[in-house]
Amino acid sequence: SICTGVRISKDFILTAGHCFRSKPRKFTVKYVNGKKIISAKVYFSKVIIKGKALSEELAIIPINPKDLAEGQSLGTLPIFPFETKSLSQKDSFSIAGFGIDTRGTVGYLKTGQVNFNREYLGSKGGAFKMILVSPNKTKSFPCPGDSGGPIFTTKNGTKELIGIVSFISSTNRKLSGHEAKDQCKYGNIAAYIPLNLHMSFLERYLDKK
Repeated sequence: SICTGVRISKDFILTAGHCFRSKPRKFTVKYVNGKKIISAKVYFSKVIIKGKALSEELAIIPINPKDLAEGQSLGTLPIFPFETKSLSQKDSFSIAGFGIDTRGTVGYLKTGQVNFNREYLGSKGGAFKMILVSPNKTKSFPCPGDSGGPIFTTKNGTKELIGIVSFISSTNRKLSGHEAKDQCKYGNIAAYIPLNLHMSFLERYLDKK
């Protein structure tokens, strides 16, 4: 399986908790730095998962700077402390992911734009808050494998992280039972975890100012 993540500090990557349901003993993290890809092995025992609920399934992956090639450095995305109430359907955001596309191709970095849809409320276990977005001018999102991928905005020339994708859905049909490439084809909504609601958990993994 494959998931996407985003680096939030020099020592940590953030992704979705459900990426580790199988509890692998170890897995491979691939860092994208310009046109170069650097691989490193990480052990599951070091992964920190906040909670099991969809709205809290944040997973922190520690990364060792020693695993990077000499002279390599990776950028981070600062978290934008927005208010969900301030978002409107006129807002457009950037997204990125390593998930498949409608042809079943996987393994390359996709980028695109999404439009804010609405704040999502409701679950069997009680109310929770997430962000629903719809893809704009692309069929590459949302897709299996994009879980944990970032949604971000640009403020004054600086990219700022808003949330990470938790699950994909469709307003037209049930996606369960479909092959991954068909889920990508029919999916037209992605639910993102807004990180501003989880800063007390995330702050310990961010670089000190």
